[in-house]
Formats: sequence, structure tokens, C-alpha cells
Amino acid sequence: MVDTVATAPEALTQLGTDAYDVVISDLWLGTTSDGLALARAVKDGWPSVRFILATGRADELSAEERAEWGVDAVLRKPFTLTQLREAMSHLSEGQGGLCGPGAQR
Repeated sequence: MVDTVATAPEALTQLGTDAYDVVISDLWLGTTSDGLALARAVKDGWPSVRFILATGRADELSAEERAEWGVDAVLRKPFTLTQLREAMSHLSEGQGGLCGPGAQR
């Protein structure tokens, strides 16, 4: 199942309603929240849900910061559907890290 929402609060409400394996979010969510705060809220409330953060600034987030915020993988923008599938596959294999164009794991 794939659902879309427009805001971080909507994402958290949806997580409380249905069961999900993965959340995919952009880093920048407007003025009320950001993807890192959403990642931490997801990990705090739903620790088994994996979190992929999409950003054009993937190099600015170290492995330690990803772990601290609850981000399982970072998908570098722009990305293709194939790269998204690869990121999902890596998560299902217990891997994470950077994914997408030019990413070094």
C-alpha cells in the first residue's frame, strides 16, 4: 500500500491509523517541520518503520547524524524509480546509507 500526505502531522496521523513498513520524506517540508524531525518522531512512535530521507544535500548528513535522527537511508535527488527500488531493496536486506546519483555507501 502506498499513501501520500502533504505534511508531517498528516504523516504521523496516518501512521497511527494504518501499518506501514517504510516512510519516504523530503528533507524540506515547509516552515512547520522538516524531514529529520519527522524521522525522529517516526522512530520514537513506530521503531520498526524504516525511514528514507530524500534530499539534494545528502553529503551534509553523516552516518552518525542519520542514526541519531532515525534515518535509515538517504536518497540523493534527483533520483529515478530504479534508484528508489534499490534503496527499498537495501533496506529489506538490512542495509542503509546513501543511495541515488553518485552516492558512495
